[in-house]
Amino acid sequence: MAEPAEHDSDDEKILTSPPPEGFSPEAVRRFLDLFRKEDAREILFQYDAILPHNAEFDQLLRWVTDPTTGDTAVHVAASARNISALGSHIESFGRDWSANPWLLTCFRAPFFLRNKAGDTVFHVAARTGRLDVVNGVWRVFWLHPGWNQPSYESGSDAYAPVCEDLGEFEHDPEQISVPEYMVAIVLLARKNGNGHTAADEAAAAGHHDVAQWLWLMLERLTLGNKRATESRMARMEELVDNRYDIDGHHVTPDQLPYIRRWTQFLDGRVISGDY
Repeated sequence: MAEPAEHDSDDEKILTSPPPEGFSPEAVRRFLDLFRKEDAREILFQYDAILPHNAEFDQLLRWVTDPTTGDTAVHVAASARNISALGSHIESFGRDWSANPWLLTCFRAPFFLRNKAGDTVFHVAARTGRLDVVNGVWRVFWLHPGWNQPSYESGSDAYAPVCEDLGEFEHDPEQISVPEYMVAIVLLARKNGNGHTAADEAAAAGHHDVAQWLWLMLERLTLGNKRATESRMARMEELVDNRYDIDGHHVTPDQLPYIRRWTQFLDGRVISGDY
C-alpha cells in the first residue's frame, strides 16, 4: 500500500470518501489502539495527531479498519469491553445535534458496519459474554438517557422502540424515514458470515445470559416474531441499508429534511434555525 499523502494543508477540503492511497498501517494500528485502551476524552485529544485533519471523526470510524480482520473502531471497543471509548463518538458531534436527521444518520452508520467475518458490533459484544457490554453498546446507539440504569439490565426492561401501533408495510416506509423498530430489529437480527445472529454467537459460546437478553429484546421488537417473517426481514434490511450505508451514497445530506426549531427568549424575541 502506498504511503498516505500529507493532510496538513489548511486549504484541503473535508474528505467525502477515504483517500485513494488509504491510511498507513501504523496510523490504523495507533487509531484502533485508542479504542482498546483510552476513554472518550483521551481519544478526542489524541486522534487528530494520528490521522488526517481533513476527515471528520465519524468518517474515520467508518473508513479505518484493521487490515486483517476488517474490524472498525466500534468493533474494537466492544471486543476490548471499553464502552467508555464509544462516548467519543457522541461527544465528537458537539451539542444539540441529535434532532438533525443527517447527523443522526452519520452517528448510527458505524454500528451497521461488518468486519470480514460479517460480524456487527453486536456479534462482537455478544462473544465477550458481558451483559454490560451489550447493554452499553445498545444505549450508546440509541443515545438513551438511562445511564443510571443497571449495567446488567434485562432485555425485558431495557429501552426498545417497539412501536406497536405502526402498520406492517401497509404503507411502505420511505428509505429516508425508516421506523425505529426496523432499525433495532436489523441491528440485532442480522446474520454474520456463518449465518449466526448475535444471540446465536452468545449461545454458542455458552453466554446464556447474553443470549437471553438478545432473544428477549428481539421478541419485544418483533411483537413475538410477527414482524420477523423472511420477506419482511429482507425488506427491513434493504430499507435500513439504504438509509445507513452512507458511504455507498444511498443517502446524502440534501435528501434529509432539516428540522426547524423555534426559540423564544425571556425578552420576547423569537429566533428560528434549521438543524
